Amino acid sequence: MADEQPYWTSDQLLNPEAMRVYTEQIRAIFRDHKAEFRNLGDEVFGDLVADPMPEDNPAQARLHAWQVARILRRMERHTQAVVALARQLDATYQRVYVELPRKRQAKAAQRAAAKELHAERRARQAVPQARPGREELVSPDAEVPAFDLFRGSR
Repeated sequence: MADEQPYWTSDQLLNPEAMRVYTEQIRAIFRDHKAEFRNLGDEVFGDLVADPMPEDNPAQARLHAWQVARILRRMERHTQAVVALARQLDATYQRVYVELPRKRQAKAAQRAAAKELHAERRARQAVPQARPGREELVSPDAEVPAFDLFRGSR
């Protein structure tokens, strides 16, 4: 997918598998850069200490070498952060756009089943049980006209 174009588009990243491929590519690229920055930082530091500027004493040579090499080491730390964030991007995408809809669907099914069970229980409770001597029972859902309200009690 990414081989066809020099860059990724947001439309391509809407697929969970494509997101996984993208984050793996980013992680691989930046892992390589991380190792490169670390090696360059060590080499630059060693070279600058070995070949100091004119009129630098050894302590100044180490300080100046450290000042230059620390930028490469910071770049190494930043690339490590990009690698970690790429992993986090994939995990968050999977959690939010893949797992969350599944969980919501399962919860909706549970709620529907509970609602159905509750409706069945209410339906069983609404059916009046016949008691001896009382043939004229009215269900609670039946409409009783206002003038018939006290008819059964007399």
